[in-house]
Amino acid sequence: MGNTYAGIEADLKLGRIVLFSGTPCYVMAVKQYFSRSKFYYNLYTVDLICHGVPSPRVYNSYLHYLERKMKSKIKEFIFRDKIGGWHKHVEKIIYENGKIEYRDGYTQLFYTNLPLRRSCGECPFSTIKRCGDFTVGDFWGVQDVLPEFDDNKGVSLLFFNNDRALERFDSFKEMLKYQEISVTDAVRQPNLKGHSVIPKNVNAFWRDFQKKGIGYCISFYSPAGIPFRIKRKIKYIYSKVTRK
Repeated sequence: MGNTYAGIEADLKLGRIVLFSGTPCYVMAVKQYFSRSKFYYNLYTVDLICHGVPSPRVYNSYLHYLERKMKSKIKEFIFRDKIGGWHKHVEKIIYENGKIEYRDGYTQLFYTNLPLRRSCGECPFSTIKRCGDFTVGDFWGVQDVLPEFDDNKGVSLLFFNNDRALERFDSFKEMLKYQEISVTDAVRQPNLKGHSVIPKNVNAFWRDFQKKGIGYCISFYSPAGIPFRIKRKIKYIYSKVTRK
């Protein structure tokens, strides 16, 4: 967060309208911090439908791992490039030497929940009752609810959690292509129903990360890793045998 609080306070005192976006826990902290400010009415908040916050040590280690392999510094890292469409999750890495490659190692590891903060496994904000004025997130399941919206380029959910959010929406809705849907149809995101679960082997993961590094952890713990591929192969062979 750095100097975010000081920046918000300075802008509010100047009479500016401030929009703060972040994970629900950060949004709640900002709201509580400024709740007694006489300028609070100019502060709007947007909370994300959050899967969880991974360790920056794991992310930085992944970057250094790629730089060593490619023998070049990373110029840009794009978490979700849409080269294969929105429904896929592909990382695009641009190196200073001009090379570009596509990977999903970090993403695969992220979705195991192993690198997440322990507190994310007890998150009280993973519910339909949101703390921000607005809530935004990916509209997973849009192909079932609004198939005409599913262009494989990405569709967002936008919740209005109070009257002031609805009033603010009126000022920019003409700039959007949108469709009102029921809350039931909107709640397709798992983290609107409950928090992410931290796996039982999390301690083993961190021991291996410390001793063997990020490359080993990606190959061993992620669904794209060797142990997972072996398990899938065994299941496939077993199913063939049992059918015979």
